[in-house]
Amino acid sequence: MFTSYLDELLLSFADLPSEAALLAAICNDPTGRTFWEVSNFISQSTFLSQDHQKIWEQVAISLNTNASLPTFPDADPSPEAVLTAKKLADLQKRRSLAAFGDQFWKDLRTETSGQALIERTENAISLIRQQTSAQVNRRLVSVGDLFENGILRAEEAWKLKQTDPNGILGIPTSIDRLDDLIGGYQTGVHVVAAVPGVGKTTYIRQATSVASKQGYAALVLSFEESVDTLAFRYLCSNAIPFLDSKALMEGYENPSGLREIATSVARSLKHLYLVQGSVETTIAEVKGRVRAILNNSEVKGLILVVDYLQIWAGKASGGNELRAANTQLLGGIRDISIEYKIPALVISSQNRNGYESSGFASLKESGDIEYSADTIMFMVEIPDLVAKENGSRVIKFDLRKNRYGDRGEFQMEFCPQYGYFVPFKGG
Repeated sequence: MFTSYLDELLLSFADLPSEAALLAAICNDPTGRTFWEVSNFISQSTFLSQDHQKIWEQVAISLNTNASLPTFPDADPSPEAVLTAKKLADLQKRRSLAAFGDQFWKDLRTETSGQALIERTENAISLIRQQTSAQVNRRLVSVGDLFENGILRAEEAWKLKQTDPNGILGIPTSIDRLDDLIGGYQTGVHVVAAVPGVGKTTYIRQATSVASKQGYAALVLSFEESVDTLAFRYLCSNAIPFLDSKALMEGYENPSGLREIATSVARSLKHLYLVQGSVETTIAEVKGRVRAILNNSEVKGLILVVDYLQIWAGKASGGNELRAANTQLLGGIRDISIEYKIPALVISSQNRNGYESSGFASLKESGDIEYSADTIMFMVEIPDLVAKENGSRVIKFDLRKNRYGDRGEFQMEFCPQYGYFVPFKGG
């Protein structure tokens, strides 16, 4: 069964009599109701005894083929089948953790690097979490049992509108029109797609800065720009007045007083975290960072940002099919969003079909973005609107997919010199 020095501990997380009593209760109910009720919490692998696993499998086959249930006279039926199933499910989790602990202590005695051990630990815990989540998601739940969550959300929205008619439930996007359309960034995957040079990263800085100043945390995974450069741009775009980051970095402006400004900006962005993405960045690692941030009672919530998806997929694919890597990463990001009830803002590139327009065809090589995302917004430069003297350009924000409401588009003025967007007034 187990072949480690922790056999005794592992076996202590087992209750074979309870397994037998549960199976007796299932086999004594020809309607199959008991089986379906307890299958909300356990599966065949929950049983430690292989004989019990076989009985469970026989019951499942019998119910699916309308055959008679097998007999199981080896124990008295459990009077509380659901409670027994929950107990067995908890024991299974403990066995998984014990097996993980066993392997962890063995690895510590090898020459495996500390970084590799950390990654293995994160992956192992993540797998246990996924297995638990998968079991929960398999539960057969009547639609009526799901009404309460929607009612609570409606009550929360009503209460908010009574105190603040312009309030939103999600994390602010930094653009009023976008907040009106999607209600702020809510749990789910929100994709912003654009070709190079139209201000994707600038928009990220603006949105996460606004969120941070309003008490939310932001975790930005930067695969395109170094976190040092990105942090300096945050400093300049949050200074009052705005600072020209390019002129400062190239020595055309005096940096005197920057440290005093930095101290003030750092206070307003204290829950904004930048992580340098690399070939070693994993979904499990990101999950760990999300958990750590959310454990801080000071933050109202968290927005996860990936800048950007295709670069991460290219690093993670190891030379394999890029489209599949995009799909896998997007699925992992969605799992994080749902598990921790946070929004994920994912930046995506476009192929050449998107250089002059906003359309889903420009995302075709990027996996299942079109189907997996809750919102998809394209940023498209409008070349026939003349740039102003300060170098600003006009960018159309085109919300093409929105599971939270209507689609729509609007124009913003992009000032790359200072790193911000403002509504375009025309002219």
